Amino acid sequence: NNDLLKLVGVLLLIDVYFGFICHMETVHNGGYDLIHFITIYIIGGYLRRLNVRHLTIKGILFKARHFLVAFAAVMVLKLVWHFVLKFFGVSDWFVDYNHPFNIALAIFAFLFFLNLNVTNTRIQFVSSSVVSVYWLQEHPLIRTWLIQKFDVLIGCCHDKLLMELLLIPLFVVLIFIVAI
Repeated sequence: NNDLLKLVGVLLLIDVYFGFICHMETVHNGGYDLIHFITIYIIGGYLRRLNVRHLTIKGILFKARHFLVAFAAVMVLKLVWHFVLKFFGVSDWFVDYNHPFNIALAIFAFLFFLNLNVTNTRIQFVSSSVVSVYWLQEHPLIRTWLIQKFDVLIGCCHDKLLMELLLIPLFVVLIFIVAI
């Protein structure tokens, strides 16, 4: 566990400090790269080893709802941070995957889902397929094809918000099902 914690620290140093904060050209890609994916994956592995499924601190058992509240609190902080910086004309790259707030949101989302009691085998099958779907969609040819199809889909909506809200999730689910 100690070695894994050191690995998490080194990966966060590379991904967040050199990538996000310093915008080092060789590392910074907004978190849309393999180093960020490995960082998040190793953080998840570390959290699983810590057995945070039944996390108890000072006699309080943390359940899924606690992590959902923490997720919401971090989201509010992220929005406040973003609008304060925007007010002063400072860009915070709030959509970058390797943004510290986004990493915290990913951790709390992971802890939320980890603490849900899911026994449905179909849900477990789909969740175990996420990594392979990610790798498939990140292939340059497939990503380019998906972006082209997505642009056509958005063009068909003609700026109708309701249509976009219906078709975009359908498109994502369809891609996911086909990729599985």
